[in-house]
Amino acid sequence: MRQTKVFLILMLTFFAASRALPGTDEEAVAAIRAQFAELGPLLEKRHAGQLVKLPGQRREADNEIQYQLWQKPTELLLNAIDKAMYTGTAEEQTGALDTYCLLTGLKRAQRNWAYHPILLDLLSRDDLRSPAYTARLVTALQLYETKETALAFMAAADRATDNKVRNNFIHLTADSLGFYLQTDSSKPLQEEKVHSDFHDWFHRNKDRIRFDKKGRFRLAGGEAPDDKAELDREDRARIRQNAGCVVRLMGSFMNGLEKETRELSGKCGEALLGSEGAALTAKVVATAEAGTPPSMDLQAAIASSQGKYPLFDAALLASVYVVAYEKDPEVLKLARNTASALGPVEIDRVVRGEPREVRKAAKELIKDMLGSGGE
Repeated sequence: MRQTKVFLILMLTFFAASRALPGTDEEAVAAIRAQFAELGPLLEKRHAGQLVKLPGQRREADNEIQYQLWQKPTELLLNAIDKAMYTGTAEEQTGALDTYCLLTGLKRAQRNWAYHPILLDLLSRDDLRSPAYTARLVTALQLYETKETALAFMAAADRATDNKVRNNFIHLTADSLGFYLQTDSSKPLQEEKVHSDFHDWFHRNKDRIRFDKKGRFRLAGGEAPDDKAELDREDRARIRQNAGCVVRLMGSFMNGLEKETRELSGKCGEALLGSEGAALTAKVVATAEAGTPPSMDLQAAIASSQGKYPLFDAALLASVYVVAYEKDPEVLKLARNTASALGPVEIDRVVRGEPREVRKAAKELIKDMLGSGGE
């Protein structure tokens, strides 16, 4: 489903945005709703591997309708989607949700929070036997990062009669909280244990699940009440003392180098990750060395800690210090790559108050990045 959706999004970016429609708005909206109703069954056929291609068409029938819809004015599409959400059939809602997800995904429209309770209700009543319909409900609900969405996904998992569907919803629930469930389909018993462990953890802790205003998962009980918005004096001192190590550690995270992460996290983990993040990383390293996956409680702590410390600011500051003072060409290259990946926009803010040489290096770094096509 996700691969098909990505393909369609990429394809549709090349289409013209809109054109005028004949007739009244009411007629235009009614015509769009009819296309939604026609699109829904075609999407179900696509999920079943039955592509429908009509004579004389360059595209499959569902893609042709999506193409036609995408050229209509956004206001009319949103009007039709709104009517379909409240009064449409399942077939019409499938087509409407497909269009809604594309509009929001490509920033032609904002998510409508009024739809969240409707989507929750629709999923609660879904028999999970129409894959395209369920997939569009799920994709739309993923726009709303809330506890209610996570609970709805797990409720769907609990009532699913097909084991594959059940496991898919368990993964969706885990994804909504920032968990990463490591499963291997070639080892079904091990895979089932991972799913079972997360399922049990979720039901034990569902009353503690929270989401902040930015849609980030938090686990109530003992965590810091607020995110740390900026690096303080002590943070900056740690970064200055270990700038090269911080850059290497960030590089190991970005490139998935587990061995380097283990070696460097003990030296400068707190400088890059903050005290809580460093402590959690140390626990992950310990479990990896013991040859065991991190427990669900540890994964929950890691997911809950996301965003509490300005990690990217720390990486940017370390990168600028390396550019200002480091001579090792390998570390210099890594610092420039890290800064380029994170973008130049925040560098001026991050180096504010730092020594003149560092601010000068920051300006040169931004100039180089923009000059080489950076954003």
